[in-house]
Amino acid sequence: MAPYVQLTLDLEKQAQYIENLKPSTYKGIYAMHKYWSKKPPNIVAFFIEKYSQRGDVVLDPFSGYGVTGIEALKLGRKTILIDLNPIATLISKVIIEPLNLKRIESIFKNFQEKVKPQIDELYKIHCPYCGNRAVVTHCIHRNGTIEKIWFECPNCKLKKGEKIASEEDLKAYSKLSYEDVPFWYPERIELFDNSRINSRADMSIKDFFTPRNLYAASILYKEIENISESSIRDFFKVVFTGALPQMSNMVFVVKNRGKFNGKIHNSKEEVGSWVIGYWIPSEHFEINVWRCFENRYKKVAKGKKEALGVLGDVKITKFYNDIVLGKAEALISTTTATDLSFIPDDSVDYIFTDPPHGDRIPYLELSALWASWLRIDLDFDKEIVVSDAKVRKKGIKDYIELLYKSFKEMHRVLKTGKFISVVFNNLDDETWLSFLDILMSSGFEIVEVSPMYYSAGSVVQDTRKGGLMSDFVFTCRKREKPTKPFVFNLVIENKDNIHLYIVEAYGKLQNNTKSPKIKIYQILNDVIPRLVKDGKAFKISDIVNTTKEILSEAEK
Repeated sequence: MAPYVQLTLDLEKQAQYIENLKPSTYKGIYAMHKYWSKKPPNIVAFFIEKYSQRGDVVLDPFSGYGVTGIEALKLGRKTILIDLNPIATLISKVIIEPLNLKRIESIFKNFQEKVKPQIDELYKIHCPYCGNRAVVTHCIHRNGTIEKIWFECPNCKLKKGEKIASEEDLKAYSKLSYEDVPFWYPERIELFDNSRINSRADMSIKDFFTPRNLYAASILYKEIENISESSIRDFFKVVFTGALPQMSNMVFVVKNRGKFNGKIHNSKEEVGSWVIGYWIPSEHFEINVWRCFENRYKKVAKGKKEALGVLGDVKITKFYNDIVLGKAEALISTTTATDLSFIPDDSVDYIFTDPPHGDRIPYLELSALWASWLRIDLDFDKEIVVSDAKVRKKGIKDYIELLYKSFKEMHRVLKTGKFISVVFNNLDDETWLSFLDILMSSGFEIVEVSPMYYSAGSVVQDTRKGGLMSDFVFTCRKREKPTKPFVFNLVIENKDNIHLYIVEAYGKLQNNTKSPKIKIYQILNDVIPRLVKDGKAFKISDIVNTTKEILSEAEK
């Protein structure tokens, strides 16, 4: 068999340079807003620099937060960012678009003078130490009742006081109801019954916010919508949506930090974050809305200042010809990757993209809360995803069909002989094999496979035994004749042969690693590129299970 795989890089050297590429953390530009599956910017930059030149056009049709476009612009390339999710393209636009920071600061100061006092009035209590007015910063709710209150007292100069909620506090809190909310808010959120992300179709905005926080959020959002300049208004919308999760009932109470790694160092209650879909814990925080907004504003403003410094005066367009004629450096579009008809054939110099990995992240469903406040409709039908929401009818067949269409479009717009790097990872056998089949049958040949480590693990990733600690980057070249091959002949490699690959990888790691305990992901990062290089089709479950058996035997 002559597989359509031509890895040109020595795998030992590959492992060495990837090891040197420690993923950078998400700070500055990349800490402005939450978005799932952000890739380490320094590693994305590495691939862009390796496979493109200054002035080249770099495309990402699943752009998400916009990491590919930001890093491409920093490196003197032009970029086309496409995503079906309007939240993603809004975030990218706000990061990349030149904005007047002084004007932004002026509006925020106006908010401080006009909006903050209105919101603080909702959180007033009496200080238990001096009896003067204090302002609630956090409440801990347990099973629908406030138990503890954290507060600030200007008179005592107390930044973090704590008290048990008194009858007076509870009585004052109970006076507010949802009917009292003064301004518009989205009563409906387009959610589906999906236990995987803890969502139900009958959920409403009232499930996610206390009456007090919804009252405060409505005041704040009304002021944002009243901003006259659209670009500045969008900036503050990103601040607002970035703060929304912390304003909600989804902020869990952290106790016994470190219990999953056996290093409990603090039993004090701490503020958690929005982590597991739409899970509303029975014990959760209610955080002062202004405090959430101000904290997020500082992060977004800091990131925007950095973006202006490294990107400069980037011109954004909606038209491809503006990119060609030098009238713009960035094209940002909210559309599907299955139809790139606005981009001509053979016109893109490099593609770096991270398509949906089967059922790992239902992006649109997770963006529904943000979209509801922004009055944005989400195009669920066109999403490339495997969703546990049965009513969506988004199974593996639909996913494969749409993903194949998107890769055919990427093949069409990429220049012949140029490269595409695709990030992928999934523990489902059918999804893995389908991805490899799509990649090859679209007219690409694999030239390199590299592990890409995560910048930061989520709570779920950190506590999941046997979880993969990296994605894989498949870099391919566009073939001159895109005829459909039989990928690896789709003959699945038997477990005995896979066992040999794993034993070899285990032996190398024993000799080279400083860690006393070899992890599953370390072996996968060695074995998968070698299997691909040798043209072997494989079930990911066979590799994982065989690796577990070998490691278990070695520990005896």
